[in-house]
Amino acid sequence: MTEAAEPAVQSGIWDQLMSLTSQGTMPTRQEYVDLLTDVVFFEAILLVALGLIYLLAGWKTFKALVVVNMVVIGAILGSMLGSQSAGQNMQIVGGLLGGLMLGIVAVPMMKPAVALMGGLAGSFMGYGLWVYVASLNGNPDPVQHAWVGALVGLITLGMLAFLLFQETVVVVTALQGALLAVTGALALAMRVGSARESLSRNLVDNTHLLPILILVPTLIGIVFQCSGSAKLKKKKKAKQPAVA
Repeated sequence: MTEAAEPAVQSGIWDQLMSLTSQGTMPTRQEYVDLLTDVVFFEAILLVALGLIYLLAGWKTFKALVVVNMVVIGAILGSMLGSQSAGQNMQIVGGLLGGLMLGIVAVPMMKPAVALMGGLAGSFMGYGLWVYVASLNGNPDPVQHAWVGALVGLITLGMLAFLLFQETVVVVTALQGALLAVTGALALAMRVGSARESLSRNLVDNTHLLPILILVPTLIGIVFQCSGSAKLKKKKKAKQPAVA
């Protein structure tokens, strides 16, 4: 068992992410659990730390976080394009160039970058909601038409980014923070041998567990960010001199 799992651990979460991205669909619950087992300790700690930053300080630091997101997206796209080339190490070169280019472009084009983030988050939510509802209705193939939910979410949240900029930033960063933090926390829990089998089974068999684990911290993050933003606005308003 240990020897069979070793290559997966060595592959790292980046390779697993690239593999799932190349499929063009969201991972199933079983694929998500398999990914958790491949996350090494320092990666899990990093995911939790980054997740808390996105979750609780998303609006305060959104410019830096959007740039980070664009760098990651550029690196993924660049790696995928580079892997199609016959040149040596072109996947790494493509990833570095793609990340650098999108990271630089995101700085002067913050609103379009946030719209892209909103569209991706909306597609994730729409896809996930479609699959969840279809599963509850006993659909044997819940992902068959899930692209419709993804498309609706992509258009809706992507367009709202131009109309409700701050609200979109809060929702996107809270959702991303919850995904990162929950993934890191579950990966740490999976390292406990006595809990691994039970946790894996519940994550795969229980339709409601994973959505609840993501939804609850997302809502907490939204409320926390909104309350912090409201307090900051009150402080700024109180400091403004009264007009005679």
